[in-house]
Amino acid sequence: MAFKTIMSPAVAAYYPLRVKELFVAAGDMVQPDTRALLAETAQGRKIAIKCGHEGRVIQAPMQDAILHERRMVLVIETFEEEAASSKEGDGLEEAEEDAQREKARKAQAEKDAQEAHQAAYAQASGQKEGIRPAQTEASRENEAETPAENEKPESASSESQAESSQGKKQPSSAEDTTKEHAPGSTNNALSGKKTALVAAGFLVLLLGGAVAMQFLDAPSRPYPSSSSTRPAKPAKTKPKILPSRPYPSAEDKDWHKVPNIKSAHFSILAGEGGNAKNIEFLSLDAVANKVLLAGKADNRTIMTSYRFGEESSFHNVRYVGVNPEKAFIFADFSQKGYSSVFISPENSKQGVQTYLYREKKGKPKSISAFKAGSSLLYADQDGGLIALLIEHGETSRKQVFIVNKEGKASFYSLPVGDLGDVLSDHYYYSHLALDTHSKEGIINGTAIVTGHVSAFFNPATAFTYGLRLRASSRKVDFEPGNGQKVLAKEALPKGVFQKYGSYDDKEAKYLGGFKFTASAANNYGQSVALGGYVHGMGNQRNKEGSYRADAYLTWYLANGTEIKRMFVREDSKWRDGLVVRDLEFLDNGRLAVLLREYEGDPYSAVVFFSKNGKPEKRYNYSNAIVNDIDSYRGALYGAGFHYDKGKRAGAVFKF
Repeated sequence: MAFKTIMSPAVAAYYPLRVKELFVAAGDMVQPDTRALLAETAQGRKIAIKCGHEGRVIQAPMQDAILHERRMVLVIETFEEEAASSKEGDGLEEAEEDAQREKARKAQAEKDAQEAHQAAYAQASGQKEGIRPAQTEASRENEAETPAENEKPESASSESQAESSQGKKQPSSAEDTTKEHAPGSTNNALSGKKTALVAAGFLVLLLGGAVAMQFLDAPSRPYPSSSSTRPAKPAKTKPKILPSRPYPSAEDKDWHKVPNIKSAHFSILAGEGGNAKNIEFLSLDAVANKVLLAGKADNRTIMTSYRFGEESSFHNVRYVGVNPEKAFIFADFSQKGYSSVFISPENSKQGVQTYLYREKKGKPKSISAFKAGSSLLYADQDGGLIALLIEHGETSRKQVFIVNKEGKASFYSLPVGDLGDVLSDHYYYSHLALDTHSKEGIINGTAIVTGHVSAFFNPATAFTYGLRLRASSRKVDFEPGNGQKVLAKEALPKGVFQKYGSYDDKEAKYLGGFKFTASAANNYGQSVALGGYVHGMGNQRNKEGSYRADAYLTWYLANGTEIKRMFVREDSKWRDGLVVRDLEFLDNGRLAVLLREYEGDPYSAVVFFSKNGKPEKRYNYSNAIVNDIDSYRGALYGAGFHYDKGKRAGAVFKF
């Protein structure tokens, strides 16, 4: 049993394309020459598509559906190996044209069709890439950062004690505690690139499946009738190999070779005294000599502040009865001494919750809530504005909310795709970065939203959406946004991309893909960084058959230079993979990249890059996990947790 996919034409000029007539439906048993649909271009040109395979229709488009770009239009489940003749048959439809003209030009058309078939087959046929199983390299040391032996973790005080007394915490040291193993390497021999050849009366090969198309009213070229003979199968020719390099290679793991620094300040808040067994800080906001922290304490939300100095300590530790999936805190918003806290509950039916937290004393105050079913995907602050990336569960709408300090808010709806059509593109978002500058009381800025596009049977494609805004004390206005798909084969460093190998026959979908998960902009867009991960490529296949995910970064420097690079782990659990969690610009054009595990046990690394894109140092410890990073006046701070004997204590870092 296998699944065959049929694509629409590859020529951009034929779009938009309307499905004028549909002749099959899901569940129908079809033959290779069964007519599937008749499509029509905006210019009135008609294109007929046959099924091309014997089997059962799994998915088909809706009649009158509009295709704005090339995409899959049909999915067929086959139950036995098809003969070569059924894959390579011409499958051309008899057009509704003048029979006398067709007869006169038949010979020439057959010759053209045969030549096109041979060219397409030569491109599509070829050996699949040979993949060498991953081999484990020599072991190496990994480090763990722990509190010094003469120090005790600070306990989370109860609400009644929070205003009267707080513990103190000093910087800690680090020691080597664990043995780690390096990942193996794989061969990167790429297969030939399968291309689609679309012309009047020509056979089209798409995604390994034979698809027959004909422009029924094409005036410029004749076409053969359905009774024309099938071209002979040409001999296989060696496909053209894409440029490649070994992957992973030393340049993908060089970030492991830079010095592993100790944090300048590392303090933890332990969940003792009956208040919480486990504490984990999810986000922070850095201001002068302190950070504001929001996180998870068992099944509640915790809020606190931490001051740096000779008497470093946590202040006014508070809890609210909302179990957070995500929580974001922003200092002095919308008034001095108060922080705004946005919580996305585990139970989305509660909707996004908003609180005011006062650093000095007092309980958090609930001030508003979004509608039930809403979720907060990400949040950011810059230049006196807060940007919230909100998803509404009932409608699946995604919106960017911009709020100024005067409480004026405005929203912009992002594209989501046709949710009622599984064959159309669906848009998913995970991160938002806000970059602004102010002049004469007017704030101009850009919100960069990142995520991916996914469609049934297709690997995920990275997606970014840029949104310009203008804000005053009275209102916030948006300009029309601009979205862009980014293909892995175009974005990854030269020679890295291989075709996806993680097609799951049981699930009938690709498990791999390319996704953006983080972004950052510096100096109002003069330097922009995008991070994410790619998963399921042939050269990411592990020895046992699973596929690894590796982190990816592209960085557009202010001088016009573009840097592309990969991040591959080099420890005993390298199969757990990596993603880019966050990006933060520092002073002098430097960049900090927060890496987290794709799956498996908690793992984090903060990698610092020079303004020229070279890795300088890293913070990478097995039991000190960073969830969020933020900078203030050139210094980088982090929030996360200290992991010890299965328990978590909230951790704050100054690098």
